Amino acid sequence: VCGGDKSLAGTIGGWFGSVMIGCAVLSMWLITKISQWTSKRAGMLTGLALGLVGNLSLWWTMRPEHPYLQLISAALIGLGVQGCWLMVDSMVADTCDDDEVKCGMRREGMFSAAKGFCMKAALTVTAVTAGY
Repeated sequence: VCGGDKSLAGTIGGWFGSVMIGCAVLSMWLITKISQWTSKRAGMLTGLALGLVGNLSLWWTMRPEHPYLQLISAALIGLGVQGCWLMVDSMVADTCDDDEVKCGMRREGMFSAAKGFCMKAALTVTAVTAGY
């Protein structure tokens, strides 16, 4: 995209990260409001959709003639990813409460361990397959 210009690539990379983090902070408010107006499920699905659209948009925003266009993708990715991280732990707590009502036992440790295992497995699969 930058035609070998390391300075431009570094500048765009810095802006990409800054825009993504700024939008992630905004996303905490946005996804919280969406989940309050509708449901946590809707908030989580909104975050997933924004992250998916942001990543898919990189096919069109990574253009050598307009290198800063990819900041649009950064904004969408930032909005989506943080929204998902925000909702996951909240939804696990709801699952623990529902399980206690049904079974009469508190099993937060089991649910937290299962969530932690799934997150680590997903990160491992992503890291291993990213190179391919």
